[in-house]
Amino acid sequence: MINLEKLIAEAFSTLISAGDLPEAQAETPYTVTPPTREGFGDFTTNAAMVRARDFKMAPKKIAEQLGEKLKENDAIQSVDVAGPGFLNITMVETFWHDKLINILTNENDLSVLYKNVKNPQKILVEFISANPTGPMHFGHGRGAIVGDVLCNILAAYGHAVTREYYVNDAGNQMNNLGETAKVRYKQAVDGNFDNEEVPEGGYPGQYLIDIGKELLEEDGGFQDHDLEWFKENAKEKNLDLIRNTLDRVGIRFDNWFSEKSLYETGRIDTILEELKKTGVLYEKDGAWWLNTSRYKDEKDRVVVKSDGEKTYFASDIVYHKEKFERGYDLLINIMGADHHGYIERLKAAVQLEGYKAEQLKVILVKLVNLKKSGEMLKMSKRGDTFITIDDVVDEVGKDAARFTFLTRSADSALDFDIDVAAAESKENPVFYTQYAYARINSLFNKAEERGVKIDNDANLDLLAALKADEEISLIKAIDMYPSIIERSAEKCEPHNLTYYILDLSAKLHKFYYSHKVLDSEPELLQARLFLLKGVQAVLKDGLSLLGVSTPERM
Repeated sequence: MINLEKLIAEAFSTLISAGDLPEAQAETPYTVTPPTREGFGDFTTNAAMVRARDFKMAPKKIAEQLGEKLKENDAIQSVDVAGPGFLNITMVETFWHDKLINILTNENDLSVLYKNVKNPQKILVEFISANPTGPMHFGHGRGAIVGDVLCNILAAYGHAVTREYYVNDAGNQMNNLGETAKVRYKQAVDGNFDNEEVPEGGYPGQYLIDIGKELLEEDGGFQDHDLEWFKENAKEKNLDLIRNTLDRVGIRFDNWFSEKSLYETGRIDTILEELKKTGVLYEKDGAWWLNTSRYKDEKDRVVVKSDGEKTYFASDIVYHKEKFERGYDLLINIMGADHHGYIERLKAAVQLEGYKAEQLKVILVKLVNLKKSGEMLKMSKRGDTFITIDDVVDEVGKDAARFTFLTRSADSALDFDIDVAAAESKENPVFYTQYAYARINSLFNKAEERGVKIDNDANLDLLAALKADEEISLIKAIDMYPSIIERSAEKCEPHNLTYYILDLSAKLHKFYYSHKVLDSEPELLQARLFLLKGVQAVLKDGLSLLGVSTPERM
């Protein structure tokens, strides 16, 4: 199959061998990408611009010579020099037909086309990590889906990926949980659940009333348990709720790591002592401080207070070192946007422990606003307006929930409109994309009813019938799929895949309305069915990475 990058490299070599370009001491890398606007060819390259220094020549002169050499190739229809030395390249139709054949050849396993990461890494992605003090509220949903889809993409690209949930089961919030569970347990004896008895900072939600009832029933009657018993049992009940919710939205974790275990195993004291010996953890005013200001943090941070109590930062320092000691090359943390000020101190801690700042990547996820009937809904775990992910899934379904969370980049605020997500219309993005897949399937079924089958392999002669703008546009779109996976993985931006799937669906729907596929002449019909087969394969693979189903009919 024709490779444009290879053609450009060969053209440079030929020009150098012929003496048209001088020998270069360096080979600066350049890009070959689709243009950002239509009308500028099929591809644009900055090769002449960035290599001007290599050849010590004006970029426009290099571009003119490179363009003339590329025109000699039969796959290239035209080459235009733009601006100070960019090349806009237009390919012949058979180039695109060949691209479609490549997709069709690998339609049952498209990962062959994009599982090509140059330096595979062992990556740990930690996401959600919500306190086990109750069910997962709706606000956790976005980070959950961003994390899960990112893991899918990274693994598809060729990395070894581990999903981890960090269970925050140490600290004052667990005491508040235990105290609340204890109150609800006692109240379950006579069935009078008075919220005024819930301690300050506790959790008055219905779920803890249910937990109190369950614990009393499991005991077979009232037992005088200590606070630790209530903390542990309420935590496990809440983790069961969380696991059930994650199962409903199609998320699994490889590891559930307990913060409490860092204390129970003595790891936290061991590692803090190691940091004291290196001098990066020092004593001042009776407290112990980590010298994070050495690495961009605005000031040093307290790790152990003067009364001996460890801060939450202490757990994070030890937890991240523990991650690296398990052999991971890269740690990715997905956190709420309110943790923005926490990034530099965490990166500083990693460096003080002997690792590189770039080995920790933090992705911040902005707030999600939940709308219904045109109004914003407010939520509070400690109040009476607790909206869970389960509540939303009940209304819109798993697919719509997952897809909608990815319709904006993680660093942009998102309005999640329940009415739109539940609608069977083009305004609902997941319905729009699933309908594109189902529409193709419907065309295949109708073709078969008419006695038309795709019973031979595609070839250039057969595909030569594909000439319409919408047809070539669809081939170009599906040819971009491997680069979309690469970009999503390299930049850790799963929303790129969602945007792509929406764009491909739009092109499919446009093609459907512009051409009466089943009324085409026999040769054109066969070619168009092959084209649709390629589009359907990409939609199926892309939606699978997003964790969204592909219904056969809608």
